Amino acid sequence: MAPLVRVWKTERHALEQERVSNWELDTKPFTTTKSGLKYVDMVVGDGDSPSDGDFIAVHYIGWYDKFVSDDGDDSKKTSAGVNFDNSLARDPEPLKFQYGKAPIIKGWTEALETMKAGGKRELIVPPSLGYGDKEVKSSGQPSIPANSHLRFIIDLVEVDNSILTKIRTMIPKPSTFLDKPLF
Repeated sequence: MAPLVRVWKTERHALEQERVSNWELDTKPFTTTKSGLKYVDMVVGDGDSPSDGDFIAVHYIGWYDKFVSDDGDDSKKTSAGVNFDNSLARDPEPLKFQYGKAPIIKGWTEALETMKAGGKRELIVPPSLGYGDKEVKSSGQPSIPANSHLRFIIDLVEVDNSILTKIRTMIPKPSTFLDKPLF
């Protein structure tokens, strides 16, 4: 039985490589990092790069491609991937979060680290830098199957690294005082 499992894994790997090529990896000058993240700059920004604790604003579109269907039905495979999120479709305001503090996938952290504000980057994130072996479900969005490769286009709209913003985050909100007994 062991050789059959190996053959299946080899065939699955071949399918994965074929599907990745359908994302036009061969036609774009992707850079591959040591971790396996692939990226290509569509627009190189001229602003600041984010540092730990900076507030950043991004727009993004995300797709997944699990490369094989769970039930073996080849008719369910697509070459374009499945769009699971689009920040522009949800809200004209970009997603804002604190870089290095917000719970984002490792692939994003690595990609954003070298981007500059005003830049736009396409990413291919391997499962090890994405959601790994966990299925991700969120209401109103398609579930992302375990071990999915992810593709993103990220616009780094803003990097706020002002000292005033950083000081403001260190001051507790008044509501935190009201939640505790005074005596």
